[in-house]
Amino acid sequence: MLKMMTALALLLVVSVGTTQVFGEDYQIEVSETGFEHYYIAVNSGDTVTFVNVHYVTDINLEPHCISDPYAQPYTELSYWQITDQEPTRTYAITSNQTFYDRCFTDFSPVVVEVTGTTSDTDMDTVPDYTGDTSVTALQADLVEVTLDLTNALETISILQTQVTSLQNESVLLIQSNTDLQNQLVNAVVDVTPYTDQIEALAEERDLWQQIAENWYAVALEQVRVMVEVLGL
Repeated sequence: MLKMMTALALLLVVSVGTTQVFGEDYQIEVSETGFEHYYIAVNSGDTVTFVNVHYVTDINLEPHCISDPYAQPYTELSYWQITDQEPTRTYAITSNQTFYDRCFTDFSPVVVEVTGTTSDTDMDTVPDYTGDTSVTALQADLVEVTLDLTNALETISILQTQVTSLQNESVLLIQSNTDLQNQLVNAVVDVTPYTDQIEALAEERDLWQQIAENWYAVALEQVRVMVEVLGL
């Protein structure tokens, strides 16, 4: 699994092949009195981060609803809540925007005006990847991981079949035990061997079922990684 994640991460870096740059981030606190600022001037490409600092207890925040000009689909009242679970919200600014607090309509809005464009000299540059791992080697690793995933799925199928068989056998044994218990009404029969056998089979069934679920979880994780990271 670690080998797969490393290979995929390197493949993404190699495949990008371009230098990333980042503009400046401006933070605006939102409290019980409203926005910290009512106007800021930024460059196109900068970001604005709204931070909820309106605590109603030591750990709980009062929700605030920051208008969202980038919502899909967009309406004039579109907003994003900043709460305990997600106390900040960041927007990349490319044009003039006015942000409102839709939860507190009496608060004055904050106007974000674009006054220029961030130049290359103002940005932090991420160094290009200079490792010696080739795309061919990464593709070979990916093929190996895909083969491992296929084998894992086949193993899961076999284990599921075995679990089903054990479950059917357990049903038959339970029915047999019931019949024997009915016979005990007229005769004393030692059913201890049958009970022990049923318990042993039930434990074996649970063990195989757990193994199958573990394999299935591993397979799903590998599929999720390939879908999210490689876009398969």
